[in-house]
Amino acid sequence: MKKDFVSIIIVNYNGKEFLKTILESIEKSSFKNYEIIIVDNKSSDRSREFIKKNYKKVKLVSNKKNLGYSGINSALRLCKGSYILFLNNDMELDKECIKNLI
Repeated sequence: MKKDFVSIIIVNYNGKEFLKTILESIEKSSFKNYEIIIVDNKSSDRSREFIKKNYKKVKLVSNKKNLGYSGINSALRLCKGSYILFLNNDMELDKECIKNLI
């Protein structure tokens, strides 16, 4: 694990319409030492394709069924951070949010 490195996990189910907002707010963050992992709970709204096409650095975990919020556990094995930040897909972070949490 890397010191002061944050693994950001976002759970998604048919939330394609929200993904751009949350991902762009993370990109605008003043804290830059992070990775993003999106857990998709078998969305049917082409969320996975949207992520693959537009966010190449985002790690995508595709669950075989909708596991609800507990589906987020599928990403834990991929986390490299010394901190893990769990987010919903319909959020928007203030640019100082992660820095203030650290």
